[in-house]
Amino acid sequence: MKAPQYSCFIAFQKIIFLWFGFALSWVFSQQIEFEVQLVDEVTSEPIEEVVVKIPKSKQNLISNTEGIVKFMATPPLLLDISHSSYKKKNFRILADKVSKKYVIALTANNRQLEEVIVTNRHPQEILKEVVENSKKKLDVPATLRMYSREFFKKNGAYTYYNDGLLNMQVFLQQKKVQTDILLEQTRSVGIAVPTERHLVGYDLNNILSNYYTFKYLEDLLQLRARKIYQYQLKLHPQSEDLYILHIKPDAEIRGIWYEYWIVYHKKERIIKEVKCFLPFDRAEIHQKTTDLNGRKLYKSYVKLNYQTEGSHYYLLNSVEEIGFTTKKEWKEVSMEVKNTLVTNKFSPKLFVYSDKNIFKEKSLINANSKVYTNFWEFDSGLSLTTEEQQVIEFLKNHPERYSNVFQPQ
Repeated sequence: MKAPQYSCFIAFQKIIFLWFGFALSWVFSQQIEFEVQLVDEVTSEPIEEVVVKIPKSKQNLISNTEGIVKFMATPPLLLDISHSSYKKKNFRILADKVSKKYVIALTANNRQLEEVIVTNRHPQEILKEVVENSKKKLDVPATLRMYSREFFKKNGAYTYYNDGLLNMQVFLQQKKVQTDILLEQTRSVGIAVPTERHLVGYDLNNILSNYYTFKYLEDLLQLRARKIYQYQLKLHPQSEDLYILHIKPDAEIRGIWYEYWIVYHKKERIIKEVKCFLPFDRAEIHQKTTDLNGRKLYKSYVKLNYQTEGSHYYLLNSVEEIGFTTKKEWKEVSMEVKNTLVTNKFSPKLFVYSDKNIFKEKSLINANSKVYTNFWEFDSGLSLTTEEQQVIEFLKNHPERYSNVFQPQ
């Protein structure tokens, strides 16, 4: 049973100061800055997308491509560590034996063959059932405290960056999933603010609605899709609890069609992961085709992860990337945007807030920088990699030099 709307007698403008007050109390409680790297037990290679939960503070952390998570906490504390391809692990940090840096090795699950499952039901019917059940199970209403991050590229070089902490209020209105955005902190750095606002960035006002209604899967549920796509149901190679639906366009079908990997829990019948992308050969075709916004798409990628927490079920994180060329002043310009969202805290309750506190713009591009703490370091849930930090530092220190843009080696 979902929790009722949370009633409180504070205005939203006080929320920021409450969080700031909490930060100060953490300092006085001798909170320590921790860095943990998750690696493979056999290869010692870093593991990306490991979920680290801190029950004490109800925080979610996700390891970056370097396998690293960073956070502040007061020991003793317990870390719950999980990844679909590795055995779950609990790691304790004791108050009398504290180190600021830890390397934790994870043991891979026993691999099994990615066998195709033969069933008398068409996989599309199974997908419909799983999608409908997932919609019903997702917690609405809910508050997702999220870290949002966007990198912008122009002609292959980084030009702009923004990130922020948001309280996403998810609720139903006339049976439709709606979102109100309440900003905590935001920052923007860049050589040039993107002016093509109808072309770049992701609309934060409807992005969660898309994720909670599984909009990216709608085409796969149409009857005509059986003539376009090949559906395969497979065993997950590293988890007995999960099945994979691999759906790809038939090689004989021409046009712009995406490829999908959908992971779901076979007993609970809920989606755990969605990945869809434009295959390279299809992208080549699309580069010759202009869409309604005058763009020629050469890259499109979406990755969604959903999490269960007791009886609760919600979006854990998302990554969306798009790359396209467009005409500007009679010249062809390439643009790329990468958007990342991470739910670092979840609540089945809503704040009470007034309309004036709602952020109504589409992107943090349109928000004024508002920084009280270095939230991106230990309060985001997703640490910046060394390369990402270099990009941001360059954009901060060279705002006037568009010709000398940063291109990592």
